[in-house]
Amino acid sequence: MARLTIIRHGQSVSNAEQRIQGQQCSGLSAAGQAQADACAAWLAVRHPAVARVVVSDLARAVQTATPIADALGVPLDLDPAWRERSCGRFEGLRSDELDGVDPALAARYRAGEDVLALAGGESPTQLLDRVLPALNALLDGDGDAIVVTHGGPAWFGTQAALGVERGFLGRPGNAAIAEVSRDGGGPTRLRAWNERGHLSSLVTPPDATP
Repeated sequence: MARLTIIRHGQSVSNAEQRIQGQQCSGLSAAGQAQADACAAWLAVRHPAVARVVVSDLARAVQTATPIADALGVPLDLDPAWRERSCGRFEGLRSDELDGVDPALAARYRAGEDVLALAGGESPTQLLDRVLPALNALLDGDGDAIVVTHGGPAWFGTQAALGVERGFLGRPGNAAIAEVSRDGGGPTRLRAWNERGHLSSLVTPPDATP
């Protein structure tokens, strides 16, 4: 049975500024670095035998994964398939700045509609076209692994692997941990979702956009 631990990156500078990041390479804030260190300490106890840490190649994910890999004594395996969803022309902007791009599209975004593809970003299907094969390869492989990624790949990918409707799971917070497993050709099983107990000793900032 392969078990996969999926971690969203710690709070980034853009998260703290309430900016839509997408594939921009914002690094971690001081709070985000503390979250990454807390993840590393927790995983060193919980999963000391993990031999592989796969990570998105965006800076905030790499900075989160580095103390984890150091704590486990394994190298980082960068994989761009785990990048955040592209947000097109909305990247780098706060919600209140979107009217300068497209007022009508901005209003639909603020109303909760998924319009990122219309803004030149990726659709959910396009995101899953790269994330799901990477996720399945790890679940169908030998041994346990850790993935450090972003809210979009974690949220869309996990639900797709489970075969549940989009929105069944809540969106993961910064430095949140999920665990899924698969035994041979059997179904994917959810073992944990949005686990943040390892952050209990920190003053956890509010979550923001991906």
